[in-house]
Amino acid sequence: ASGAELTGTSNTLSATASDNVAVSGVQFKVDGTNAGAEDTSSPYAISWDSTSASNGSHTIAAVARDAAGNYTTSSSVSVTVNNIPPDVISGWAWSDTIGWISLQGSTSVSTSYGLSIASNGDISGYAWSDNVGWVSANQSDLTSCPSGTCKAKLAGNNMQGWLKVLNASDAQSGGWDGWISLNGATPNYGVTKNQDGTFTGYAWGDTNVGWVDFSLARTGYLVCTPAYSCSGQTIQHTDSSCNVSSVTTCVSPNFCSAGSSTCISAPPTFNQSGSGTSALTGHLQAVPLLVPQNNTTKVFWNVSSVTGCSVTGSNGDHWTGAASPSGGQVSTALTQQTTFTLSCTGLDSSTVHETVVVNILPVFQER
Repeated sequence: ASGAELTGTSNTLSATASDNVAVSGVQFKVDGTNAGAEDTSSPYAISWDSTSASNGSHTIAAVARDAAGNYTTSSSVSVTVNNIPPDVISGWAWSDTIGWISLQGSTSVSTSYGLSIASNGDISGYAWSDNVGWVSANQSDLTSCPSGTCKAKLAGNNMQGWLKVLNASDAQSGGWDGWISLNGATPNYGVTKNQDGTFTGYAWGDTNVGWVDFSLARTGYLVCTPAYSCSGQTIQHTDSSCNVSSVTTCVSPNFCSAGSSTCISAPPTFNQSGSGTSALTGHLQAVPLLVPQNNTTKVFWNVSSVTGCSVTGSNGDHWTGAASPSGGQVSTALTQQTTFTLSCTGLDSSTVHETVVVNILPVFQER
């Protein structure tokens, strides 16, 4: 919509288009330059990365094309791109005592200033108050802080340390130096960065400055919780500075699982085969289960994601392998009830233990 503020890498540009025959495609343009490829199917929309444009006002238009080669350009809409550099704290803080504190900008004599955050979370630079002058986050100005750690820092999502109001040439400041504590325990207070880059909470500047509200400050600086994730079957690690690195690629049957730093082994899987009355489940089976004395049976199994399997019969039969031959393992002649036992060790270190009992067909004798 006209007048919208766009930020970040994913902004949807959309348009509607119609033709007496058919619309072949819609090309979006930013400041007269193509933005992405032409969209050839309705609904017409693309995702646009606003960081590819400078901060400020831009015009967006859509050009529709039909099969005959006719083009129609929409009316332009004006939008504002407002992306904060990732290491900058911008906006304002407010004190009931000294009023507004500007966190980034330039003075009436074009002196640029601002607070920035290093990759390790250290805060440096200057803020400006029309009433008390420069407010410093530079470590060289903070060496004699009243207590605790002097360095101003974003530790995780929480500000720590101190800011200092410097002696300024502005007569309204009264030549006063004052300390502003970014966090404390008595009472419990502090400034916290939210996931969307805004801040909540208060700093404390004793009776000269009072409570300082940071709710109108914002930053593009990201603090990530270290975690493991998956890109396909590649394990990726995100560190606290949001740097992403590849750890390893998992090879089947192992697989990547979000949260795990190592490849996960698939549990043992039973593989079906055949169909109808001859279907085999992959589990331990004997066919037939009832045999005449001194006859044989066939033993079947088919297990994957295992390091090995063995089948042992109480009659002394013994076979190894993850699967039986397609025609089964043929037992020796059975003279009595026989129990066959399947034992497997999975790639995930789990175990499989199954049994099947083959009985001897009773013999009936007439008297």
